[in-house]
Order: sequence, then structure tokens, then C-alpha cells
Amino acid sequence: MFSGLLDVEGWGDLQPELNALSKRGEWAAMTKLIDDDMLRTLAVHGTPDQVAAEIVARYGDCDRVCAYFPGYQAGDDLIADFAAALRVASRGADAASPADV
Repeated sequence: MFSGLLDVEGWGDLQPELNALSKRGEWAAMTKLIDDDMLRTLAVHGTPDQVAAEIVARYGDCDRVCAYFPGYQAGDDLIADFAAALRVASRGADAASPADV
């Protein structure tokens, strides 16, 4: 799945090793191969406000967003906070861009 993306970013040589580690369930070993630069490039992470702002900054006002919440952290309040933050960040993007150019 990430092979093409990793290639574009210059990390294609890691894909076979990451794939093999995932198949063996060696998640901790995988984390040692993924540095902060890769994480920032491949994912958006942080508080609901931080994530919403970064999604809007990277992708503009989106029609749909798919978010992953780790099961141990994903209460209804966290998901509601993220949805509210995304609405606010999206409105800010609309206000910052000209209506008709």
C-alpha cells in the first residue's frame, strides 16, 4: 500500500523490511525504522485542534476525512472534539480564501 508513497519520498527501500516486520507482528522493530520526518510526512498526529489545523493546511477544505483513533484513546468526547475542531479549522480556511477569483 505505501510502496509508491515511500518511493516518492525516497524511502522505498524500507518497504520490504517494514512489510516483513508487520507480517511477523514486530511492531516495536518497525518503530525503530520510522523516524520523525517520515512520521510527519505520512501521518497527521496531535491534539484534535492540531490535527484539524494540519489537515486543513495540507489538504484545504476537504469533503471527507478518514481518521484513525487508537482504541485505547478513542472515546466519544475525543471524536467529537476532533469533529468540532475540523469544522472550525475548515471555516477558517474558507474565510482566508477569496470567494470568487
